[in-house]
Amino acid sequence: AVVTATSALLLVGEGADSVLEPLKARLAASDTQHSSIFELATLEALLITLLAHHTRDMRECQEEGEKVLRSLRQNVSSRLLNRTLSLKKQLDMVHEAVLQGSEALEELQDDDDLMKLMSLSEIEHDPDAFVRRLAKGDTSCEQVELLVDNYAHELSSIASQLKELDAEIDATEALLQFQLDAARNTLIKVDVSFGVVSLWLAACALISSYYGMNLSNGHMDDSDLPLGPTGPSGIWLEVALISCGATVLLIAATLLSLWKCGLFRG
Repeated sequence: AVVTATSALLLVGEGADSVLEPLKARLAASDTQHSSIFELATLEALLITLLAHHTRDMRECQEEGEKVLRSLRQNVSSRLLNRTLSLKKQLDMVHEAVLQGSEALEELQDDDDLMKLMSLSEIEHDPDAFVRRLAKGDTSCEQVELLVDNYAHELSSIASQLKELDAEIDATEALLQFQLDAARNTLIKVDVSFGVVSLWLAACALISSYYGMNLSNGHMDDSDLPLGPTGPSGIWLEVALISCGATVLLIAATLLSLWKCGLFRG
């Protein structure tokens, strides 16, 4: 925007009617106390429109953030992760735009000469008198300072709220990462447990299976058949029971050793 003492030139991007129309309405209905000071009325209308635009964007981000974060805490899905990514991109864009506006107002506040030169109506009506007062340093720009300071504070507040929302998203992502790490650790523990059980079952089953095969083991003609003529021999039952007991003990001892080493803790 280029503002003079009697007119204003606004450059608005295509499709930005949501910004232009409210600005035109505010310019048409300027405060009566600024009606004789065109540049102040125009500046205030521009700042109000800028603030309203960023406030609307901030509220949209907050509403979307509340929905996404509430859903993420209940259930994680690829769709929610994509929405979170889109929200973070939108947050970055809005936050960058707010920071640019806030920094522009801060630069204006820090430059006293520039603040004094914003008294365009006075320059237009009596430029020589204004130059003399400017040289003496008695040009008052309190009204402009209050106006700029107020809206700079509002933009800083919006930036802080956007930063808080971004921090909340980061905290939720960290929580989800912790949960995923815990789930992965649980899977590792289960996998190790099954591996230990399978190892000792296979080792002990090998011993008892030797007596169940058609191999010469010295007990082929045993007459001790406690389960009947068609059942296994007594020596096979003994070996099988001893193998089962040894398997249970070995599994328990191995898992206990792993627990003492810290694998199953936490």
